[in-house]
Amino acid sequence: MLRAIVSSPLNLLLIEPLGYLGLALGTSLTAIGNFGLLFRYLQRSAGPLATTEIFTLGLKMVAASAIMGTVSLKSHAWLMPSDSHVGLALEVWLLGLSIALGLATLYGVCWLMGIEEIEIARGVAQRKLKKFLGRS
Repeated sequence: MLRAIVSSPLNLLLIEPLGYLGLALGTSLTAIGNFGLLFRYLQRSAGPLATTEIFTLGLKMVAASAIMGTVSLKSHAWLMPSDSHVGLALEVWLLGLSIALGLATLYGVCWLMGIEEIEIARGVAQRKLKKFLGRS
């Protein structure tokens, strides 16, 4: 509830000078503030947490995500120049390919950085894909 109360005015304040980017920035800043408040409340109720490790992991994930985003963006620009009209089916396929390259990059960068949680995410994704495809 608090997030919605803070997010709307911040979005309205930032949308005027930044357009749709202000909407994204306002929402992101609100989510970061929400995380900070929830983390503080969790520490109060659960006791001390491994703060350094949590924030180190967060910074690693931000770096890995930035690399993934760059690879996805650059690969999509390389695969499909903006002035080409190749048809919707091929555009969707090329977009999917650039997303897949980004995900592979994320997995590889997380593996290189020693982020163990990526294996948990891989296992969950693998189980969901098997269920979706109807395999046990």
